[in-house]
Amino acid sequence: RKFRHEIIEFPVVFLNSETLEVDLEFHRYVRPTEKPQLTEFCIELTGIQQSWVDNADTIDVVLREFYSFLEEQSLFYRPASGARTFVFCTDGPMDLQGFLRPECRRKGLNLRNCWQSYIDVKKTFSEVFKEKKCSLQEMLSCRGLQFQGRPHCGLDDSKNIARLVAELLREGHCLQPPPLPKPKEPK
Repeated sequence: RKFRHEIIEFPVVFLNSETLEVDLEFHRYVRPTEKPQLTEFCIELTGIQQSWVDNADTIDVVLREFYSFLEEQSLFYRPASGARTFVFCTDGPMDLQGFLRPECRRKGLNLRNCWQSYIDVKKTFSEVFKEKKCSLQEMLSCRGLQFQGRPHCGLDDSKNIARLVAELLREGHCLQPPPLPKPKEPK
């Protein structure tokens, strides 16, 4: 039986690609509605406490707050023109394809265009260094960096992904999201 994941932490760290410094952070805990009680495994893995999610907003509210945050910071993505001021970088496809998109589908929430493309840092790292796909800690170690914080804490994971992306950019590696599929022509 396939487990239905619900997002309980929504961290986004904005790395400035010119200065290679983190300029902004957006972080919220999220109250799960399908399975409101966290398992002991989840609490142990993430460090997130039941009271934190009990007092948090649901994913629909957190997404609205995130979109407002993007607007307040003048961050945008316009797929028609290709104009963007940010791109998501993830440690593999699971956060977006395995967690966010399915949960939003189940709950009838529409995701904005900014979620359509992202940079899979794990895949890019594997291709650049001709290595098998490995964990975030292993990728950092390969570049002479140590993981900072608690593994599986979303905010700490995000900060470490940003550190890895900064190192890759510093070394001159180009990180580009894959092109969006072209819209189908009407028949």
